[in-house]
Amino acid sequence: MVWDTCSIVLHGGSNGSYFTNEIVTGSVVLELKRERKLEQMFLNITGKAKAMWTRPLATAPYVQFYSQTKKVLYISLTVFRELQGKTVGPGVISCQFDFMLPPDIPPTFKDSIARVRYKIKLSSKNVSKMMSTQMTNFIVEDRLNLNHIEEYMIPMVYELEKTFGKSGKFSMTFKTYRAFAPTQQIPFEAILNNERRVKVNKITVTLIQKIVYNITSGSYNTDNIICKTKHSEIISKAREIFVLSMDIPQIISSTTNQSEPMVDISYVLQVKVNFRFHLPIHIDIPVIVASIPVTHGIFFK
Repeated sequence: MVWDTCSIVLHGGSNGSYFTNEIVTGSVVLELKRERKLEQMFLNITGKAKAMWTRPLATAPYVQFYSQTKKVLYISLTVFRELQGKTVGPGVISCQFDFMLPPDIPPTFKDSIARVRYKIKLSSKNVSKMMSTQMTNFIVEDRLNLNHIEEYMIPMVYELEKTFGKSGKFSMTFKTYRAFAPTQQIPFEAILNNERRVKVNKITVTLIQKIVYNITSGSYNTDNIICKTKHSEIISKAREIFVLSMDIPQIISSTTNQSEPMVDISYVLQVKVNFRFHLPIHIDIPVIVASIPVTHGIFFK
């Protein structure tokens, strides 16, 4: 072995995560219990994206496999350069390192279809050419800050309408923000105009994550329900106003902000009105989940 014990310690970061376009700093710490000659030691910082799924076929082989792996990051650094080829006595030695995360790499991700992960690997050979390695993983988040774009800081209004033949027309004005971040609480305002007093069972608002997996040989789509809120205390008056809210969960991937990603993530708020004796109406509102909390303007005036 080149060392007796070794650790790679990352500095800073937020809960072990680092934003794109950010400098990552750390230290390599070696403990030597006896004299050793240090050969070249280097750090490889790598990122890899992989996606795989299957689809049934009507004829043999009856299953079509889709799979692709690609490298999304590679940085190589030499550490302990000044000690290369020298004999070092027992004790603890350390070396600082730093590297810049590019702005266009994909964030860390994992589900049953795809995975994007990043790692730092320390490698060295001793005089007898035996290889020693040490590895640690780290998390990358996309830095998506929308606080400089006014349209994402103010509430937007949307209209839903339905005509019931001779029963007249029902409409709902729905107000919400189009951008937010994990742990933020998002308010909603619904104004119902229901002159014929058609029976309304409930109003639901669902945050849906839409993922498109893209590889050279094909693509695959899936939707995931992230969270939901509802209001069912509706007495079907001619005009009613309701206020709802939704707590955005902590662990949620931000909207994809790269070109041609293997894992493309977007979000919609699905607003749905369920009637007692009629088919429901709904609208899908495209929204953005940022990584930096959005400073919202005044919602109620």
